[in-house]
Amino acid sequence: MNIRLLIEYDGASFCGWQRQSNGPSIQAEIERVIERVTGRAIPIQGAGRTDAGVHARGQVASFIVDSNIAAHRWSHVLNDHLPRTIRIVKSDEVAQNFHPQKHAVAKEYEYLILNRPVAGALNPRVYFVPRPINWARVGEALPQFLGEHDFKAFQGARATVLNTVRTISSFTLVQRGDGYYAFRVVGNGFLKQQVRAMAGTLVEIGLGKRDIGDIERILRSKDRKQAGHTAPGCGLTLIRVYYPGE
Repeated sequence: MNIRLLIEYDGASFCGWQRQSNGPSIQAEIERVIERVTGRAIPIQGAGRTDAGVHARGQVASFIVDSNIAAHRWSHVLNDHLPRTIRIVKSDEVAQNFHPQKHAVAKEYEYLILNRPVAGALNPRVYFVPRPINWARVGEALPQFLGEHDFKAFQGARATVLNTVRTISSFTLVQRGDGYYAFRVVGNGFLKQQVRAMAGTLVEIGLGKRDIGDIERILRSKDRKQAGHTAPGCGLTLIRVYYPGE
């Protein structure tokens, strides 16, 4: 069976989704439990990599297994052994050729900012900015990211992707009250640290450090040094991965 997993995780204590040698990863934790259950090392494929400290409510992964465990039961079986910071929300059987990354047509991310003089006590999964942000100016800047662009200037410095053209279909700003603001962005794909670099640039616009028109200039430059800072991973959450027909 090809088992698909819908995964939620708090990335604060992990070095990212992908298995790495420098610390615990979400992928490695799930593979460890699958091996414990089946007695065999079985690799899993994820819909995309999330960086250190980044969270997910809708990560998708899959793995091929020969087992008597029913597809819908895998969520319960894995959750019995996974740390509480990783939860399998749902498991089901999909076609043998399903690939969570190759078949994805869009992804949706949320970036959460707390903008008030006092930090929050209950929600550490935010980017805390104590200085006043002009959110009206930030909202005016969002449409400049829409459509197809070369986002090389917003790609992480050590990234190796050659095709840096991506299409953003939706970019919105939502106020959640008491100083909480969330960016919601949907695109056909994202470069390494792209969302965080866009968020950092928008924060600088809201702080008056940049002009709204800077975004067009930054995109044309294709130079990472021209864009704003990379906002911390703690504020970023992968919300959903979309597949054909959804």
